[in-house]
Amino acid sequence: MKNMAFIIILLIITLIPAVYLNAADVSPPVIMLSSYSISGNMLTDKTITLHLVLTNTSQIRDVFDVLISYTSENQIFLPVYGISNQFFIPSIPAGSSVNWDLIISVNGAIPNDNLYFDFNVLFSDPVNGINENKFFISDFVKSANVIQLLGMEAIEINEIDGGSRIITFRATVINQSNFSVRNTSMILQGKDPDFNISVPLNDIGPGDHLECDFRLNLQSRYLPKIDVTFDYIDINGASYFSDPQQITVYLNNLLSDSDLGNVDRQMQIIFRRVGLILFFIFFTAGAVFLFFRFHKKKEI
Repeated sequence: MKNMAFIIILLIITLIPAVYLNAADVSPPVIMLSSYSISGNMLTDKTITLHLVLTNTSQIRDVFDVLISYTSENQIFLPVYGISNQFFIPSIPAGSSVNWDLIISVNGAIPNDNLYFDFNVLFSDPVNGINENKFFISDFVKSANVIQLLGMEAIEINEIDGGSRIITFRATVINQSNFSVRNTSMILQGKDPDFNISVPLNDIGPGDHLECDFRLNLQSRYLPKIDVTFDYIDINGASYFSDPQQITVYLNNLLSDSDLGNVDRQMQIIFRRVGLILFFIFFTAGAVFLFFRFHKKKEI
């Protein structure tokens, strides 16, 4: 009896792992995306590279003939010319991962600032035959600041009655993206109430520079802390409003000799007045000091 009990216990101990493995073996493997990273700028580069880490989630079963295909929203991200949107991996051992790089062409503005890829996976395993599963990538990309101000300068000053000046400014902007923008406007806001305007720039092509001139009636010699922002519509019809850039435009280099002469004369008048005031203060203080000193000696 003791031998029989020992044999039964030994059989149970032997069968439990086998039953567990068979139960686990019923569930097919799944190929999942463990992690990913992106090389390149999705707003300014023509191509980007997706670095994928793909994992066989099964701990007991290898998979073979792995075929992965991908699509993107509105076909913004497409295979580079001559490369398919599918790639093949001969095998992934149980519990193992493989690295795979996808070089992808960027063909326009990213819809709703959302980078999105759908992946479909086909593979085979010895038990279940052909299997299929899916995964996706979703990432946020801010594209509002693709229009940037490269510089702004005052290029001409015309005098008008009353001491005011009509000043012509020239701004240079760039579209840093790889897509065209339309209905673009440059909005300028400063402390001077006259320096609050919107300058239409219209359409700007991908990577293009644009110069625009505009005129203002101002009296300041410089314009402190002008906030420059841009609004535009991308090719998907989405509207964007950029973060402000702060700049200062100096006008001294455009002042004429007569302007500088007037400034010099005004400074001379100011210095003379300050000198007279200081002379009067010191003269009064000296007179008071002598007065009290004389009376003190007379009392003695």
